[in-house]
Amino acid sequence: QAEDREEEAGEETEEEPEEGSGENTEEEEELVFTEKDEDNLFTRRKPPITVNWKSLKKINKDIVGWLYIGSLDISYPVVHGSDDEYYLHRTFDRVELFAGSIFLDYQNRGDFSDLNTVVYGHNMKDDSMFGHLSKFLDEDFYKKHPSFTLILPDGYYPCEIISVFKTTTYGFAYNRTHPGTVEEYMQFVRDCQAQSMYDTGVTVTENDNIVTLSTCDYS
Repeated sequence: QAEDREEEAGEETEEEPEEGSGENTEEEEELVFTEKDEDNLFTRRKPPITVNWKSLKKINKDIVGWLYIGSLDISYPVVHGSDDEYYLHRTFDRVELFAGSIFLDYQNRGDFSDLNTVVYGHNMKDDSMFGHLSKFLDEDFYKKHPSFTLILPDGYYPCEIISVFKTTTYGFAYNRTHPGTVEEYMQFVRDCQAQSMYDTGVTVTENDNIVTLSTCDYS
C-alpha cells in the first residue's frame, strides 16, 4: 500500500542572511540554544532563538542547520547523513530512538545550496518532530503563519511557503533534489504550486532555492 505524505515547501528569500550568533556567555556555554522572547516569529526578521554552533558541532558534526517554526512548536537541529536510514530512528546526538531526527535527504548538499533541499521528519502521535506539520493544510492557519525560519551557521533565512499538498510515495516526485536545467526547475516549481491545496501567491524565480518539509500521513 502506498504511503501518504504531506509536504510544505518554502521559498528562501533573496535577502542576505543576517549575521549568526557569537560565542555564548560562560553560564550559557552548555546550552545549545536560548529562547529570547515569545514574539510571533512571522512578524519578525530575526528568529527568537540563538544557536550555539560550536556546542552543536561538538555533539555531532552531521548537524548542518536548525529548523524553527514557532507556530508548530518545531525547534530542532537538522542533520545530514550518508543515507536516509541512519537518522530515521536516531536522535541528532546519535542515540537510538524511534522518533529519530529532522534530517536532509542524503542526496542533498549539507549547505542547503541545492535547488530543492528536502527535509524529513516523523509525524509523531505525541506531536513532536513533524507531528504538527499537517496544520498547514488549513489555509486559515497558513494565512496567520505564512513562513518559517531556517538557521544556518552563516545566518538565518526566512522562508515563504509556496505550496502545501498531500501525495503518495508513487505520486508526484516532490523530492527531486536536482530538478535539472533552469527550465526544468521552473516547471518543477509550477508543478509543486499546481499540487497545492490553496494558492499562497508567492512568486518563485530561477534564483530562488526551495526547502521542502516532508512527513508521513497516518490518517
